[in-house]
Amino acid sequence: MFALTAKPPACLTDAILAGLKDQCPQAGPPVRLQVRPHLSTTPCQCYAAVAAHLEGLPAGTTARMLFGWLLWEFSGVLLILEHHAVAEVDGVLLDVARHLYGETEVVFAPDPATAPLDNSVANRFAGLSGSSVVRRIAQLKRRNTELEQGEPPRVFTRIPEWQRNDAEVYRLLTDLQRPNARERAKRRKRVVTTQKSG
Repeated sequence: MFALTAKPPACLTDAILAGLKDQCPQAGPPVRLQVRPHLSTTPCQCYAAVAAHLEGLPAGTTARMLFGWLLWEFSGVLLILEHHAVAEVDGVLLDVARHLYGETEVVFAPDPATAPLDNSVANRFAGLSGSSVVRRIAQLKRRNTELEQGEPPRVFTRIPEWQRNDAEVYRLLTDLQRPNARERAKRRKRVVTTQKSG
């Protein structure tokens, strides 16, 4: 069984850090944050969640909205950088947004230079290996992000090119995560060898 859901990276590998630097050169070092959602917000509305949180703070609190990038990883294949906002309260970063899959911890790279002009900053993508398949996945994801700009999901998911790209990404990711025949044979051989020597 394998998952096609992107998750916060468990480990900040050299490939992840290089992908972040390549796609977001002004971003600061990534940090792991606990998620403490503001009660009045809906999922994927970080700007509104931070604004609501800041409005509820006592007078005299030093606080601001800080922009940057959430890091999401498809297990060792693709890095997705999603524009995000967190609250900085008395020097402490707080993620007060609700996340689509209920994440309780995220990885965030501050990048104050990326303040959105219209509440929509396109996701960025970096392959985590040099393989042509991974480069193709990143290319398809970039193109779909272009098609999504300014459109609600009920619109962009009906665009034939978006549908073709999404299906190809799914197929390629599935193939990458499924062990091939040679890998299965190596595993069987290791098991047999271990059983004979034990």
